[in-house]
Amino acid sequence: MKASIITRIVLYSVLILVLCGVLMSGIMDSGVGLGMGLDYDDKSYISADGEITVDGNTIDKIEIEWISGDINISGQTKNFDITFSADEAEKDWQNMQYRIKNGVLSIKFCKSRMMFGNVPDKELNITLPVNKTFKEIDIESVSSDIIDVDRWVVRADAVKVENVSGKTDLVLGADYIDCESVSGDVNIEAANYLKDGSFETVSADIDLIFKPVEGVENFGFAAEFNSVSGNISSDYETTFFDDTLVHGTPTCELDFDTVSGDVTIKNANKVAR
Repeated sequence: MKASIITRIVLYSVLILVLCGVLMSGIMDSGVGLGMGLDYDDKSYISADGEITVDGNTIDKIEIEWISGDINISGQTKNFDITFSADEAEKDWQNMQYRIKNGVLSIKFCKSRMMFGNVPDKELNITLPVNKTFKEIDIESVSSDIIDVDRWVVRADAVKVENVSGKTDLVLGADYIDCESVSGDVNIEAANYLKDGSFETVSADIDLIFKPVEGVENFGFAAEFNSVSGNISSDYETTFFDDTLVHGTPTCELDFDTVSGDVTIKNANKVAR
């Protein structure tokens, strides 16, 4: 474990330097100013300049890659449709791209290309069916807040989030959560049937709030914590064994690695709303 955390310190130090360079080169009001891009085969993708609706019954997995602008997630109970839209783009290549293949809905910020200069902010709004449980939801973003705007539960067997320079604020019903963030706080409310959670942050705090679910009994967790300049706390009754915080008989395995970031594990029943 010591070798692992030393390796992480080196890697995260490099990430911090890179991030500082990115921020200095231009996260501005007009967008992100840097050389970056998306590299993928866009020949099978469809360019979208309005709201798109797809049948959620045919979708098992959702993949989102976004560069600049918030990702707003909402829910609906009318049917199993998934709808998504983005702000209007100035140029055709800047239009949102999407593809459905083998049960996977993939959404991209723009066509595959490198971009230099200012990348304009472009919000993504996506509405998911409340009564649908996806196999996986995977979100990667730069300079985006990822927000569950109406605080309903996003349901998936696994949820993976990678975010740079943006906060992550989600309510999740998932068995597995994997979240990585650089310079963006993480606030996740998870159903207490969560089995496995992995969290890595640089210059970002983590609030993990467990929401008791009817029928789930004997909830407990084991939270392994490794940090450079960070602390872990909980409003549950816990015991510390070496680098692991334990509550009850663990039904959930948690792994936290932070550089300059605190971790707080909370009970939703004790959180003021």
